[in-house]
Amino acid sequence: MMRVHWTLKLRHFHNCLSVLILFCCLCGCSQESDVDDKLAGPVARIDQAEDGMVEAALLEITPNGGDDSDVEVHATIPVELELSESDVSSSLLTFGLLDEAGEFIGAMGGEYAVGKNSIVFTPAFSLVAGNVYMAILDLTRVGGGLHRLEWSVAAAAVDPPQLEQIFPTTGELPANHLKFYLIFDQPMRQGDIFKFFSLWCVDKEEFVGRPFRHTELWSEDGKQLTLWFHPGRQKSGVNLNVELGAILEEGLEYELRVDDQWSSLEGAPLGETFRKRFRAIAKDYVQPNPADWQFELPHQHSSEPLLVMANEHLDYALLKRGLTVKQAGNEVLGRIEIMADERGMRFHRATGQWSDGRVELSVNPMIEDLAGNSPSRPFEVDINEVAEDNKKVSFSFELPSR
Repeated sequence: MMRVHWTLKLRHFHNCLSVLILFCCLCGCSQESDVDDKLAGPVARIDQAEDGMVEAALLEITPNGGDDSDVEVHATIPVELELSESDVSSSLLTFGLLDEAGEFIGAMGGEYAVGKNSIVFTPAFSLVAGNVYMAILDLTRVGGGLHRLEWSVAAAAVDPPQLEQIFPTTGELPANHLKFYLIFDQPMRQGDIFKFFSLWCVDKEEFVGRPFRHTELWSEDGKQLTLWFHPGRQKSGVNLNVELGAILEEGLEYELRVDDQWSSLEGAPLGETFRKRFRAIAKDYVQPNPADWQFELPHQHSSEPLLVMANEHLDYALLKRGLTVKQAGNEVLGRIEIMADERGMRFHRATGQWSDGRVELSVNPMIEDLAGNSPSRPFEVDINEVAEDNKKVSFSFELPSR
């Protein structure tokens, strides 16, 4: 916590010599006064009255219960100003936020208690950790001075964010790979984030230029970011792919890097650079075909999970909503657990047990592999050809008995 008192008072002095003597007594000399003004730590500025008397600072900020964010601002009106009760009003006292340059932004709302020689202001809201505020007592229009008092609220001690996982988790990605998902343990700061990402080619010992699509796609809680390689460079024959080339080259090793200076919403930086290393393998142009997948069915009258095992790595986020299950014509409520390396999913019933009726499964036709191919269409589509949608996504099974 830091308190700094400033006092500037406008006075008419009739005796210049007495003023000079008092000034020298207080400061030693005019040169030393300039130095004293720059000293660090709490500094109380003082007023000079016409009669040469020194009066104490007129502003005080007091925390309630030791909480720097819950304060009262107390202003004292000098009795020598001989103000009437109507002269003392809330308009004399202002309290508000300072910006990073130390400029006053504006007054806060709150409650005032006005007495004959005092004003007390209580802010309507708690002060924000890490911010600096200023109280201003302006008595210039009633024959007094201008008094200022700064108040800073210590930044809250927050834990640095953790990058818990980067999907896909596999160490081999097709050379036409599209998306990463970054999962954090707390909301991250958004806006102008792409300066914190880079792609390093390990084999060439150089950064890959312009690899990312600069579009921020966040989950509602601010903890999951979808980071795209630019599709225009990963898709054959389009302008960026022709002009700049593909981002990844088959057979080369890369590192996706997340810079340590990226911070959480509360302002704490990551503190370390995160790296995901992977090797680019052959491009993938083949659509996922659920008919080629394996289904492991639960037993009748059990609460066992139902397993769907794919023959390739699939998109993490789409897997989470990749399956609908029905029995006896009614949808079975449950949750999807993503299997290792995103090669399938386990469906867990929310309640109850499986009956002896048939189970109907529907795979989401929009589910994708790592190159953006889905059962409903390939990622690279020739607009001159009519795509034939021949991938089966609905299945019906009899559950085994024990």
